[in-house]
Amino acid sequence: MLQTGIVILARKSKKTKTIKDVVENMMFDGKPRQSVPCALRKQADAQSAFVMSVLNEILTELPEHSVRAPNFGTFYCFEGAEFSRNPKTGETVKVKDRKQVKFSMSAKAKMKFNK
Repeated sequence: MLQTGIVILARKSKKTKTIKDVVENMMFDGKPRQSVPCALRKQADAQSAFVMSVLNEILTELPEHSVRAPNFGTFYCFEGAEFSRNPKTGETVKVKDRKQVKFSMSAKAKMKFNK
């Protein structure tokens, strides 16, 4: 799975969280994983797997199409050259073309994020 590669940076604690951490926090109300019944832990694992499969599907679609999630934002693939500067000489150098994933947040998500 891609689980270790996708992380979320918590704003206040500056601690990096994985998708699994976020799902477990939502389902377990902050309780330790060991104190939660086994059935609920299995459900959390299944939901984490579902979120990862959605993210993997987004990544496979990005090279050809942009992916829009209503009230959340749009993922799109940007392909282009970048320019960098040599700090010693100040000369501008073109870095080779590469694909990058960009995300544009929707207005509703911005309002909720900036509360």
